[in-house]
Amino acid sequence: MIQDHIKVRKARDADIDVLLQLSEQLGYPAAREDFQKRFSTLSQNDNHVVLVAEAKDQVVIGWLHALSRVLLSSEPTAEIGGLVMDEKNRGKGTGRALLTAAEKWAKSRDISTIVVRSNVIRQEAHEFYPNVGFTHVKSQHVYKKGVAPPTYSRSV
Repeated sequence: MIQDHIKVRKARDADIDVLLQLSEQLGYPAAREDFQKRFSTLSQNDNHVVLVAEAKDQVVIGWLHALSRVLLSSEPTAEIGGLVMDEKNRGKGTGRALLTAAEKWAKSRDISTIVVRSNVIRQEAHEFYPNVGFTHVKSQHVYKKGVAPPTYSRSV
C-alpha cells in the first residue's frame, strides 16, 4: 500500500548529496564529483529517469533510477538501474511508491515490462520484489572486463 506521506518527483541537482548518502548505505560509495557527473549525464538523457521519494517533511528517503532498454533479441523493457531506501524508512511504502512512478514512466514510453536485477546477497530485495508483483525469471552470472581507464576519479 502506497503511503499518503510519500511524494515522488524527479531528482534534481540539489538532491545529489542525499542520493550519494543513500547509495553509500547500500554499499556503493563514490566520489561526489563522479556521482554528480553520472547524475548529470542521466538527467540529460530521455531514456533515463532518476526519481526520489520525499517524506512529508520534504526529506528525501529513497531514490530509483530507471532506464529504457532496447535489445535486438527482445521487446523494449524498462530496467531498474538502482533502487535505494533509507534504512530507517524501509517497509513504509517508499519502494512501492517509487516503483509505481517508474511503471507510469515506462507506460508513457509504451513499454510494457519492467526488469530488475538483484545481487544474491540482497535477501531483503528478494523478499520485496515478489511482494510488489515481480516474478523471478532467471539467475545468471555477470562478467566484467575493463577496456579503458576511467575518465573520472575513483577516490572516495
